[in-house]
This record gives sequence, C-alpha cells and structure tokens, in this order.
Amino acid sequence: ATAVLLGGQISIAGMIWDYIAKALVAFENPESTNQYVMDLVWKLFPFGFVNAYISIYYIAFFQRNFVGCPENDCIEVLRGALYITFGTYGAIQVGTAVANTLMMKLMLYSEKRTVLSRLA
Repeated sequence: ATAVLLGGQISIAGMIWDYIAKALVAFENPESTNQYVMDLVWKLFPFGFVNAYISIYYIAFFQRNFVGCPENDCIEVLRGALYITFGTYGAIQVGTAVANTLMMKLMLYSEKRTVLSRLA
C-alpha cells in the first residue's frame, strides 16, 4: 500500500511542481523562448529526479540503519518497492496520456460540430 501511495505522490508532486516551475520561470521573464525552455528544464529535472528516486535511495542506503528490514534483507524490500512504485507510476502516466488523448479528441469533435453547425 505504501508503494502505491508513493507512486501517486510522485505524480501529484510532479504536477504541482510543474505548475510552480512554470510560474517561477514566467516571473524570471526570460529574454527568449530558448531561455524559457532552458530555465524550465533546470527547474523540472532536478526536482523530478529527487522526487522519483528519494524513496529508493532511502530504502537502499538508510532503512537498515533507522527502521530495519525484515530478516535484515533490504534488497527484497527494495525490489518490491521498485516494482510497485514504478509500476503504479507507469500506470498513472499511461492513464494520464489516455485521458489527455480522449480529452483532445472530444475537444476536436466538439469544435468540428460547432464549425459544421455554423456552415449549415
């Protein structure tokens, strides 16, 4: 259950940070589109990396010292966390892509109907 929640947390934190990063870059008022993109990448990449992998590093390097692992085998805990966390994260990403595609198709269909009704 924890790994599933972690997969959701990764997605939600990523969406929130995307919004914040875009606002910060807009506040910086970059001189060009290229500068905007570079500033945005410099804000998104480090956060995304830490957000996605911090729990994995914790399990791999610190859990044994602070909480302990069942039968002193953190590798099995790490393996399970990797499968479930990134499986959940992947499913969320696929679901988001499908939802976005369906929303776009719906918007295009609606626009097409509006244009056709004006022509008729």
